Amino acid sequence: MSALAYIFYALPFLVMLILGLLLPILVVWASRSMTAGMGLIAVFFLMDAAFPETFSINLGIHWYLADLSFGLVAMTTLARLMFVPDARQSHGRALWLFVIVVSINIVHGLLVYKGAAGVAARPNFYALVAALYVFSFPLTADRLRGLFLVGLWCAMGLLLLACFRLFVVALDIRALLPPSGSFQPPGSSIWRVIVSDQALLLADAALALWFFASNARMGSWRWLAPFLMMMVIGLQHRSVWLASIMGLAVVMLSRSRSGRGGWGQSLAVVVFVVVVAGAAGLAGSGGGLGGGLGGDIAKSAGDAVALRGTADERLGSWRQLVKNWVGEGPRAWAIGVPFGTSLERYTSDDFAARRIAYQPHNYFVETLVTQGVVGIAALLWAYGLALRAAWRGRLHPELGDWSRWLLMLLACQLTYFLTYGVAYLQTLALGAGLALAARLRTEQLAALAPLATVAGRGAAARASRPLAMTRGH
Repeated sequence: MSALAYIFYALPFLVMLILGLLLPILVVWASRSMTAGMGLIAVFFLMDAAFPETFSINLGIHWYLADLSFGLVAMTTLARLMFVPDARQSHGRALWLFVIVVSINIVHGLLVYKGAAGVAARPNFYALVAALYVFSFPLTADRLRGLFLVGLWCAMGLLLLACFRLFVVALDIRALLPPSGSFQPPGSSIWRVIVSDQALLLADAALALWFFASNARMGSWRWLAPFLMMMVIGLQHRSVWLASIMGLAVVMLSRSRSGRGGWGQSLAVVVFVVVVAGAAGLAGSGGGLGGGLGGDIAKSAGDAVALRGTADERLGSWRQLVKNWVGEGPRAWAIGVPFGTSLERYTSDDFAARRIAYQPHNYFVETLVTQGVVGIAALLWAYGLALRAAWRGRLHPELGDWSRWLLMLLACQLTYFLTYGVAYLQTLALGAGLALAARLRTEQLAALAPLATVAGRGAAARASRPLAMTRGH
């Protein structure tokens, strides 16, 4: 038998051996380096964005790329929590309470609804694993820089993907379009070539580059910020527009005492407003844009202001969801309903209203209905702790700029949650915010320890004086 034949026979065994070794290596690597784990998540995220639902294995239910990456990250997080003492930090009670509520509803849902519960639980599972993974690492400036760079490289990948798809749409290259003929569902603008949570990453990167790129390592990237924000405007995700405006406002407020970066803040606001107003003005006056991109931007802005289209539909469906939840009984009031429960409702109270079953497009309403009062309270408690830590940390000598960056990310996320659901890359910032709270608490206790020691010695000395005087007499 020839050597080539032996190689072909050995290839399947070699592949299995490599996979068998690769998974433990990835788990060990991610358990030691937070940047490595976040990079693993980001790589699978970009692959899924470029080829949505292309890579899957059918084992009764479909397993996708994100399932593989988060399976690895979940094992890594569990190993760190079990064997690394530093991973069990303070300020995690709110997040763990939310994990308990979600876990109860996953188990109950799997028992009742089988595979449908697993599909419904995916977004929350991914988001919680991402937050817990980051929270399991004590916070340092280097780790926050790693989180920043992972987000930035993700944004660059999404920018290239969006540019490619816009090129395909503009030239109507049918061979490169998906079978539906558009990268978005019917009824949406053909220029929305990436989905909303991906566009939010572009906005986050643009804001970060504008306000936090004074660092010598990152200043060379700053020229990308206007292009990223113009792409965000062109993609026409109104929820991302609103989140971007909130991010601008929060960063300006958080830096008002520092006296630095005022021109950069003003430039960001001016560029953002001028681009939006200019595009809408050209569309409104004809401007040669017709029904193209400029016209779509103006129509999206007008519909949002007038609460037409999906904006009005979502408000009506939220009222229906809350009304249905109130009628579910004490179990639903306390911890929500099991995953897999249908979220069908009507867009309004009218008899002619349309019945819908898609994601509620409001993470707070969704959490109230699916995780109950305990779940929504735990979620708000966790975000409140993270926001408070980021606000306090903005004056920290080492983490000040990074804390302001986290504050901006968290404000953008909470604004985005008003009209969309959770996405796992967003909750990396929640984990970092809670880790920041734990570090600030540790530093506070360390600073108070010498004072407590001195006070204790003084009290002991005062207590011993009468005894000594008595003995002297």
